[in-house]
Amino acid sequence: MKSEIQSAIILSAGQGKRLFPITEFFPKALLPIANTPAIAGVINRLREISIENLYINTFHHAEQIKEFIENEKGSGINIEEEDKLRNTGGGIANFKSSLSESSFLLHNCDIYTEQDLSQLISYHLKEKALATLMFVDYPRINSVLIENDEVLDFHSESGNLTYSGIAVFSPQIWKYFPDQENFSLITVLDSVLAAGNKIAAFKSEKYWSDFGTPQDYWALHKHISERETSDVEKSAYVKGCTLKGFNYIGGHSKVRNSALENCIVLPGAMIKDDNRRNSIFFERGYISLS
Repeated sequence: MKSEIQSAIILSAGQGKRLFPITEFFPKALLPIANTPAIAGVINRLREISIENLYINTFHHAEQIKEFIENEKGSGINIEEEDKLRNTGGGIANFKSSLSESSFLLHNCDIYTEQDLSQLISYHLKEKALATLMFVDYPRINSVLIENDEVLDFHSESGNLTYSGIAVFSPQIWKYFPDQENFSLITVLDSVLAAGNKIAAFKSEKYWSDFGTPQDYWALHKHISERETSDVEKSAYVKGCTLKGFNYIGGHSKVRNSALENCIVLPGAMIKDDNRRNSIFFERGYISLS
């Protein structure tokens, strides 16, 4: 379905500290999801609903993200490399001059969802809100209080939903951005509520994952494997191996004389004479989740 909103910001500057040491030499935005870089998956989903004007901020291993975007994803993508981290609000503010008169969708790069985002956009336009945030029921961190499909409080002990990292904003949102470099999106949204404006809540019941930890990253692949077969990239070298359960083996990796079960092998990893299950392999080692 074609979107009535033509622009989107993808926040991609984070260091991915919860995923260290995997992301020490590898940006979270390029972390493969079933062998497709995370940011490529987001871009593909946005282009499926005809959002072509994309704005991406970078910081951690910015050069790797820029090289991937320039080589793989074509035109219509604007990249802003930050000289220092500016938090979520500051990351969005990079593009204020470009989007000062446009509604836009926001998508964190470390979020996976099976929600049709055109439905979120349609809901935003129907509600005529300054901001429409997509929420999920995630009891581990539910902290946003919502009643009658409106946000009441982002910091409630009785919060019933979690902000998903995906939202749609009308251009009037810029009025609430502070004149500083480093600030969070929640700071902006608190100001919106304090001024008496409506923030609409779109509740998604589709599968959602914040794959910011090794455990959540592995669990996401387990979910994906339930509806599609495991995947071995063509450039991977796999010989003399036994593969059980689900296994995603990335490009230019080498796996020899090993037995793997429910494992993720990131690009460039090397495995020889090993027997592992429920593990993530990367160039400099592995993480066992058993």
